[in-house]
Amino acid sequence: MAAPWSPQPEAVDEIVQLLSVLNNPAQADQHAQAQQQLAIFQANPQFGLYLSHMMACPYPSAQVDERLRQLAGLVLKNLVKTTFKSLEPQAQAIIRERVLLGARDPSQVLRHTAGSVVTTVVSSTRLSEWPELLPALVGMLESEDPGLGDGALNTLVKICEDSARELESEELGRPLNQLVPMLLALFSHPKDSFRVMALTCVNSLISLSPQALLLNMDAYLEGLSKLASDPCASARKGVCEAMVLLVEVNVEIILPRMQGICEFMLVAQQDPDPEVSTEAGEFWMAVCDRGEGLEVLIDMLPRLIPVLVACTVYSADQIAEFESLPAVDEHIPDAPEDIRPMFHRAKSGGGGGGGGLDDDDDDDGSDADGVAEWHLRKCAAAALDSLSTSFGPDRVLPALLPALEERLASADVWQRESAMLSLGAASEGCLEGLGPHLPALFSFLIQQQKAETPQLRSIACWVLGRFMRWIVGQESEEHYLVPVLRGLIERLLDGNKKVQEAACSALSVMEEEVGYRLQVYLDPIVRCFAAALAKYQTRSLIVLYDTIGTLADNAGNCLAQPALMTVLMPPLMQRWNQVADDDRTLLPALECLASIVIAVGGALDAYIMPIFSRCLKLTESTLLGHAAADQPGYQTEPPEKEFMVCALDLLSGMSEGLGGSFGSLLASSNLLQLLLQCCGDESVEVRQSAFAVVGELAKSCMSHLKQALPQEIVPKALV
Repeated sequence: MAAPWSPQPEAVDEIVQLLSVLNNPAQADQHAQAQQQLAIFQANPQFGLYLSHMMACPYPSAQVDERLRQLAGLVLKNLVKTTFKSLEPQAQAIIRERVLLGARDPSQVLRHTAGSVVTTVVSSTRLSEWPELLPALVGMLESEDPGLGDGALNTLVKICEDSARELESEELGRPLNQLVPMLLALFSHPKDSFRVMALTCVNSLISLSPQALLLNMDAYLEGLSKLASDPCASARKGVCEAMVLLVEVNVEIILPRMQGICEFMLVAQQDPDPEVSTEAGEFWMAVCDRGEGLEVLIDMLPRLIPVLVACTVYSADQIAEFESLPAVDEHIPDAPEDIRPMFHRAKSGGGGGGGGLDDDDDDDGSDADGVAEWHLRKCAAAALDSLSTSFGPDRVLPALLPALEERLASADVWQRESAMLSLGAASEGCLEGLGPHLPALFSFLIQQQKAETPQLRSIACWVLGRFMRWIVGQESEEHYLVPVLRGLIERLLDGNKKVQEAACSALSVMEEEVGYRLQVYLDPIVRCFAAALAKYQTRSLIVLYDTIGTLADNAGNCLAQPALMTVLMPPLMQRWNQVADDDRTLLPALECLASIVIAVGGALDAYIMPIFSRCLKLTESTLLGHAAADQPGYQTEPPEKEFMVCALDLLSGMSEGLGGSFGSLLASSNLLQLLLQCCGDESVEVRQSAFAVVGELAKSCMSHLKQALPQEIVPKALV
């Protein structure tokens, strides 16, 4: 029990006023002042006591409503993360007492807020430092008051997610020995939320495989069996999650029941709730990845595969949304949230291309809004990919081909689209068996590249990318490779942005597969790139940069023809010059130029100096910005070092591509001095890129290197 503590009314009123302003961001000036005041309050060790008191204790004032009490809890949660361990033991005890009281509040919102604070306290210290917590939660679970049970379960969900290992510790008397049976008993509770939270708690323990769960495994599996037909979709989803985890962690436990489990998962795959069916799709991938229990799936494939194909169809809501969008959208600027986060990738011998189902980029053009149906569609396709790879064409195609033939012949464009996605998904595992069908399928895909519906054009590009190795391997380039290339060039200049992206990704795959033989096709490809550079919006442009870089990686010096450089470089440099130094879309542009300069070397002569100068500027400004940030009173965020890393990698590429002629750039610049600073930078990525530049210079400009770099560069390399 914490020592008595009472809040001062004046301080409470002041904090209430602060929270009221923070709760109303519409008043920008007052809100900014309140944020500054909050920072001052957070430095006071008493502030957490007041927040915990306000959250947990209903205050006799109309001004302190549920919203302010919740906000007090959220502010307290953030405060606890950074300051709880430094508080006096008495202050810690008071906060623990208050937040546990908050978990009993009549308001569910406040109970759950308090539960998140409880978990943050536990994460900041250890469960053993709060011996009253678990007995209190057990008592709340045993209570007949549903509010107390809800507060306890909500808190336990968070503790099981974040601190499960401590629940198994002998120091605490292995609390799971008591908790697991209690949680399993709640699988049959009449309230949906209780069943779901209890299931979530136990599922969080699977990866740990505690003794308490292993001893109660039969009861757990029996409980899962009953929940499999639960009217609550969240409970059914939890059962699917449990099965996936058991396959990944303890498959030997469920192998004797595998037949029944697979039958349930087949039913779950057809669940009307997309979140349930999506989780079911994860199960088939988990079984294939683990490799145990596959024999049970063999007899199920004729039933399972058509179900998965059906799951690849867009939902009615998504179709309605697509049909409401303009088919031509290239003139519409991308919204910031539509542009994927960009991270610099160290060069590894070629661009990424695309087409893998496990890629983060949605090369099939099917990333609608990230809603559940989209996840179901992609998950079903990935499951088909896994099954095809695990079982091969002899077992998969007898079930897959009839489902595809029916849909490919459908007048419904969305049925055709789903069949094409399924075909591409099965391509890697079933390529050999699909051989006799591919000439006809190839002609169909070429036709679909010109379909009226953008999603059909997009998916056709993606599927052609999946079969690119087969296409490139055909003897008659005129009948296979050339039509695909011609179609992709047309689609690169499509009026629909998603089609543009899909075409770029497919062309990247072609570039990697064709390699040096690209030289005879370089002129139309480069002219297409120049036209695309002039019209693409940001998201398509990022993919295009990768495709251009992949061309350079694979075509090499064949790209150095003056006629090609004259076409490609002016629009590329125009886009490069339009991007600010702190705009992250500069990163893929830098990577693209690195590939080009390595490939063509001196053929880039007219553009070398502006590229070199900007790389120096990026490097120097980043170093200066971080040096300034280390000074007292500096308020501005320092520049991101990723820009400097990317600039250094481009400089390394320039040294490699230009060879000895790079020496004149060294002699007239401060690059070597900047490199010395970068070689001693605290960032591993910066040091690695800096030493890569030094390594390239050692090959071609050793005399400059010896004169300028001191001996201390050697110990820096060993850091």
